[in-house]
Amino acid sequence: MTYFIICDQCGSSIDIETKTECPNCGGKFAEDEEYLDWKLKHEDEDIRVARRVRIELAAKKSLAEKN
Repeated sequence: MTYFIICDQCGSSIDIETKTECPNCGGKFAEDEEYLDWKLKHEDEDIRVARRVRIELAAKKSLAEKN
């Protein structure tokens, strides 16, 4: 899924998954509120996925040890 934000300096639409700054004006968006919200949400999702994978691996290891 692609997520876009609007550049605060020039109003351009920026794909934040592929760009680190505005392609039109070069403005950085590391402090942009929209970007920080998106980043926090996706970091939370990454943590949940990592936990789920660890649980699945532990269950597989437990089954293998029982056999």
